Amino acid sequence: MTRLRRIFSCFLVGLSLWPCFGLHAEGQAVMLLDNRFRVDPSIRQVAFLIHRENESTPVVLVRPDGTKYYAWRHPKNVSWYEESTLDIITINHPMPGPWQAIGKISPDNQIHVISNLKLSVSKLPQRLYQHERFKFTARLTQDGAPLVMRDFLERVKLTVEFLPMKGDELDEPVPGAPIEKTLGTFYDNGEGLDEHAGDGIFTVELPVEVKPGKYRVRIVSSNGVFLRAHEQDLFVFPPPVNITFIQGQSVDQDHQLVVTLKSGSLASTAIAAHIEMRDPNGQISVAQGTMAPGADRLVVDLPNPKEVGRYEWWGWIYGTDEYHREYVLGLEKRSFTMAATLQIDTNLEALRARQLAKQKEEAERVAELERQAKRKSVIRWVVIFNLVLLVGTTSGILLWQRKKAKAEKAASELALPPSD
Repeated sequence: MTRLRRIFSCFLVGLSLWPCFGLHAEGQAVMLLDNRFRVDPSIRQVAFLIHRENESTPVVLVRPDGTKYYAWRHPKNVSWYEESTLDIITINHPMPGPWQAIGKISPDNQIHVISNLKLSVSKLPQRLYQHERFKFTARLTQDGAPLVMRDFLERVKLTVEFLPMKGDELDEPVPGAPIEKTLGTFYDNGEGLDEHAGDGIFTVELPVEVKPGKYRVRIVSSNGVFLRAHEQDLFVFPPPVNITFIQGQSVDQDHQLVVTLKSGSLASTAIAAHIEMRDPNGQISVAQGTMAPGADRLVVDLPNPKEVGRYEWWGWIYGTDEYHREYVLGLEKRSFTMAATLQIDTNLEALRARQLAKQKEEAERVAELERQAKRKSVIRWVVIFNLVLLVGTTSGILLWQRKKAKAEKAASELALPPSD
């Protein structure tokens, strides 16, 4: 009751007494008469969390000079995030003085006004390695203290963008393609590498999956709840080791992962590997290894369970570079199959056998056809020869008989006596 009397008294006195319940640099969460609140001149950025009734339209935010801001119409220094029952309005360099929110504001929730927010991020090294997995944290604070307001933290979506650079300038974008690449999203949910949920510390396992080169790293709020951004320039170098996977040639031969040092990149005693493999039955086996002192390569044997089927493997390489910085390289999940290789070999042998048998059968068939053709040709010539011989003989006999008949006729005519 005392608080209500104080608020009501300040309202009766008028705007001259606004500082009685005004918002100063330290920031606070308040429920004020007529949804009014005052912004101190020292505030550089402010965020209003306004809970509304279910399925109500976004509020109208009225500036001290009477200018109205809407969710669909506001200047560039204003970011407006809306849900069915919530508005989060962030303003850079807000106008000092009394502000007011007009709308169906929920009477069961306070209007939270957050000011002097600061985004601090852990320092990235000047050089990262391609395929590296890097734990990266960002912290939201209010006046140096961690911000633990769950309604706000659950809606802050911080992302890490890599923008390629050429010299000291951002590289020109390829036509039709964006120049930035989002590599990770921060979470404050107590999962993965994040240590505690809702403690104001956001964590991301940053996968450095970009080409080697110079980049500008930018941490931004992807949904606009938080306007400030953090930028840093760094270089991405090729991986300091070469990774080779050697598949066993049969089910009786183990697989191998070979990690080879690149010239002058690492101390040989600082390399370790953790490899996991899933067999066709879903069983996961783990293989680990460390590089011996003075060696230039690490060979990790992956036991072969002598099962045909599809396999998957993945893992991590742990090392220390010449600058004594610990790093972790992530090996993406890859697959291979033994069944396909064995089946291909068997199919090829069977195919070759079938082809040889077919070729032999075809050759025998062709030879038989040739033999049959030769026999038919011989028989045809014999028949033709016999026909010619028969015709010739018959013609000779007929000709001889005709000549003989003529000769006998002539002889008989000469032998007759002369007629009287």
